[in-house]
Amino acid sequence: MKEGNAMHDNDIGILLKKINDLMEKSANRDMKESGLTFSQHHVLVFLKKRNGEPASLKEAEREFKVAQSTMAGLVCRLEEKGLIESYYDPSDKRVKMIRLSSEGSRIVEKTQRNFKAAQKLLVKGLSAEENAKLLEMLKTVYENVLEAQDE
Repeated sequence: MKEGNAMHDNDIGILLKKINDLMEKSANRDMKESGLTFSQHHVLVFLKKRNGEPASLKEAEREFKVAQSTMAGLVCRLEEKGLIESYYDPSDKRVKMIRLSSEGSRIVEKTQRNFKAAQKLLVKGLSAEENAKLLEMLKTVYENVLEAQDE
């Protein structure tokens, strides 16, 4: 391990945080040319996976587990860039809907190629079996943290 304090090398939480920080820093650097942040990219991917089906702002908040104000800010910036479109649900004017624009779709396809390369780097040197086991264990850790949040 190149970077870090030996005292914390066996602390799972700190190691996960370091990995996340490095990935986010790298992703932000890679996406800078598209004018996106890591968080903005994730919103675009969320909408892309819906295959043209719009999402309510509330659905996006729940998906990303963020406050309404945080999601509203992300949506506002993405809309200013022409990457998403928003409108009020015709059947309930209180509900704000969002969908990917054609430019947003083009950008997310490009950035997803970079993310796939980063994913390969994460598991470099692991066998398919080790990769599957790591994924299974990380999902368990994630569920444990979610469960603790609910208590």
